Amino acid sequence: MNDKRLYGIDLFKALAMFLVVVLHVNTLGTAFDSSVPGSAQWWLTDGMMTAAYCCVDCFALATGFLMAERAFRPGRIVSLWLQVAFYAVVTTVVWYFAVPGAVGIKDIVSAFFPVLTSKYWYFSAYFVLFFFMPFINAMLHALDKRSRGALLAAVFVFLSLLPTFRPLGVIPLSAGYCFFWLAALYIIGACIKLDRLYERASGKTFVLLYFASIAVMLLWQLVFGAESETLISYVSPTVLLCSVALLCAFCRLQVGESFKGAAKFLSSTSFGVYLIHISPFILANYIADSFAFIAGLNAALVIPCELGCAAAIYAVCTLIEFLRQKLFALCGIDRLADIVSGRLDRAAARQ
Repeated sequence: MNDKRLYGIDLFKALAMFLVVVLHVNTLGTAFDSSVPGSAQWWLTDGMMTAAYCCVDCFALATGFLMAERAFRPGRIVSLWLQVAFYAVVTTVVWYFAVPGAVGIKDIVSAFFPVLTSKYWYFSAYFVLFFFMPFINAMLHALDKRSRGALLAAVFVFLSLLPTFRPLGVIPLSAGYCFFWLAALYIIGACIKLDRLYERASGKTFVLLYFASIAVMLLWQLVFGAESETLISYVSPTVLLCSVALLCAFCRLQVGESFKGAAKFLSSTSFGVYLIHISPFILANYIADSFAFIAGLNAALVIPCELGCAAAIYAVCTLIEFLRQKLFALCGIDRLADIVSGRLDRAAARQ
């Protein structure tokens, strides 16, 4: 994998997080739910939501792609834990004083242990996945290319295709909100990297595949009813195809020298955007039901307004995350995390 393609993955992660915000404007912000089913506003918000629904799959695919050939370092989870705990604690404390009675001391204490709560489901699932990564990587490297292809086929059929059209009770995927689905996506992303599957077609072809998948989902709703959401799920084959197509497209993207710094910055702050805007305090007071007004706009204004709101949220959260990074560096928290991480890595290496 050359350097330019790695910068493409940086931009891919940033785009995935922007799509997360777009999705939340529609769902949690109720821009979509407030629209009249079948109206122009409904179809426009539905189209935006459908295009963004692959966001979580994208992030997990990127993890598998980036970690497939890296040595496992258990200490990496330390800095991530500190980042999550920081936002969980700070926003909970702010909520405690800003809205008396909304949260208690128990909530502040539990904020230090984000994995044990459901406030950040993605981090909780990722935390479990993290400790399985070296074993998944070892398995994938032990397999030959043909066997990895068979594994991909099995993952697609039993963890995406069947759960979408013929759900199996023995496979607890929870619509994708779980460790099992993230692990499946990790495997797919890793196989794309190891077997260079992104070289099978041009970037333009992958982009067309992304939009074709969106068209299929919208056509499904048109044929089977506006409220039919069979294909609108993290585990849906079409949503999975959207995320794979975007990953491969960005693998083919060559980033110019003048944009590399921006790509690296946006990638480094992307997870912070998620943690900030989805924190219980921000969610309850600034996101939930805050974008219902979009449903009442003229149809021509729906998409620009929705993208503008998402961009504003993304920009503010990016700035906050940038300041958080500077604060950690100034207070020596990053150095402390590096020391703890180093000791964990050395301890693991001796095993």
